[in-house]
Amino acid sequence: MKDLEKKSKKGLDALKAKQEYGALKRDVSGGIDDLLGVNTQEETPVVPMRVNRRWMSIAAAFLFLALASYFAFPKSESAHNLYSNHFDTYPDILSSTLRGDEVEKSQIMQAMEKYNSSDFKACIAAFEKMSESPGANSNLYLGISHLAIGNDDTALSLFDKVPENSDVQDGVIWYRALAYLKKNELDKAKSYLQTIASSKHYKSVEAKEILEEL
Repeated sequence: MKDLEKKSKKGLDALKAKQEYGALKRDVSGGIDDLLGVNTQEETPVVPMRVNRRWMSIAAAFLFLALASYFAFPKSESAHNLYSNHFDTYPDILSSTLRGDEVEKSQIMQAMEKYNSSDFKACIAAFEKMSESPGANSNLYLGISHLAIGNDDTALSLFDKVPENSDVQDGVIWYRALAYLKKNELDKAKSYLQTIASSKHYKSVEAKEILEEL
């Protein structure tokens, strides 16, 4: 019986020793891994370099297109901004120089009242309701009204109807310059602006400022 108890005790001691050895081995192994900086967890897959390069190429292409667009079209935006910054209405000298029929004078006065309040659509409608032409100079104000609401080509054709010897011709050349600026036809705009800048025109200072920006 004593021999059996000794054998059992030896077996238990051997099993215990084996378990302690396994635990010690794991501890030592873990310590070595920690010391060496080894990550025993599942590592994140590395994206192949060729994939990274592909996306980098696409990103570079988009960046190039964005830069090319910016440098290719800055003049258009700049010209429109310059037009907006310098557009204002021409002084009303028509109302004080009216002659002739009282009905016609009243109609022109109504149209110019709309013009002076910047109600350009109503101004155009009032002029167009008149049975007879209100006079050559009125084409300047009608043209400015069309320019203000975006009818640039109509405005230019109306400016052409104002006689060259008209007392509002200084306004005609200025608003032609603004119309071409708005249309981004810069060569034509510059031609009129240079004429204005080199003369005693009432907008000579503004013309020089615009030319410096173009």
